[in-house]
Amino acid sequence: VLGVFGFVGCVWLGVLAIIKQTSKTSLYDFNRYDLLHQEITPFEDGIKSIVWSPDSQELIYYYAPGDGERTLIRTTKTNTDKERIYNFKDTQIKDPRLAWSMDGNDILLVSANQLYLLNIYTNELTQLLSKEQILEARFTPDNQILYVTSKGTYICDKFGANVRELSFKTDLKRITFFDEDTWVVAEKQQNTYLFYLYSFVNNGKIELLYNHKHTPPQTHPTHQTHPT
Repeated sequence: VLGVFGFVGCVWLGVLAIIKQTSKTSLYDFNRYDLLHQEITPFEDGIKSIVWSPDSQELIYYYAPGDGERTLIRTTKTNTDKERIYNFKDTQIKDPRLAWSMDGNDILLVSANQLYLLNIYTNELTQLLSKEQILEARFTPDNQILYVTSKGTYICDKFGANVRELSFKTDLKRITFFDEDTWVVAEKQQNTYLFYLYSFVNNGKIELLYNHKHTPPQTHPTHQTHPT
């Protein structure tokens, strides 16, 4: 079913979720205690990367409807009362992946393996770590920047300074923050996921929480019917 509808992602927030289906974006209200009145609110086409605000009341998304517009839009969670907060027409930034800082002030953008920081109140756009090829980036709870290159996983301050290499390499979506200093990190080693409690202060794995062996799905031969 997911393949039929072209489902490509979901940005989850409690009883609300942003559903991405190929070029379509919708807000899904689960209304978990009222199953008869769950609602889907379609958004307009052209919405690319989209993120929730730290207080879960707003959205910011990259908007490129195909007519030449390339803007960053800030809006309510139902996509009403929209504000265009940045126009990318004079930049090389296209189809960036976004992350919103925990203090609500800044947006990270990763585009063409380059990292940018946009202050959403001053509209100041700054390129960070220009010599690096950034694969992905996100904010930590204390507004530092966690980022991945082909060489490893790193952390720096919001100005791109005080860079420090971390002792693991994994997709950033496989990191959950307990607080500023303690994280849960999932590392994949061949067909096994290792879940560690990680101490940022000591830059080390302090406890193995779970060892999960992933078994690839088995393929079955295709049965054909032959005429008798």
